[in-house]
Amino acid sequence: MFAAGSMLQPGHFPFVTAQQKRAVTASTTIAAYKAAYPGDAIVPLLEAAAKHSSLHELRDIRNVLSHRTAPGRTIQATIGGAVSEPDRWKLADIVLDDAATSSRRAQTSHLFSSMMDGFRVFALAHF
Repeated sequence: MFAAGSMLQPGHFPFVTAQQKRAVTASTTIAAYKAAYPGDAIVPLLEAAAKHSSLHELRDIRNVLSHRTAPGRTIQATIGGAVSEPDRWKLADIVLDDAATSSRRAQTSHLFSSMMDGFRVFALAHF
């Protein structure tokens, strides 16, 4: 969304140098849209998405994994009985089970889908 804003208002959305591209975050994107399009419906949509808990969790997971680090795990084991607690990542206390990724993928997909719907309205109005 920052790159699209750069096509329309490069002064508000600097996106030429490698340093400028690395500086793009949710916060800088929201600030640029607020400055360039203060009354547009895209601004509260971006603000709501940036506050969404699944996006924060995804960011934290991405930051750990992109630095080639494996989050610590809590592994439960019992002798002679059923395991009472599931294994967990210490990062965000994520239960490591069959739904560990699918549930997060569904949440993230829904969030991005709503953002893209809002951006479609913005693009039709401004491009």
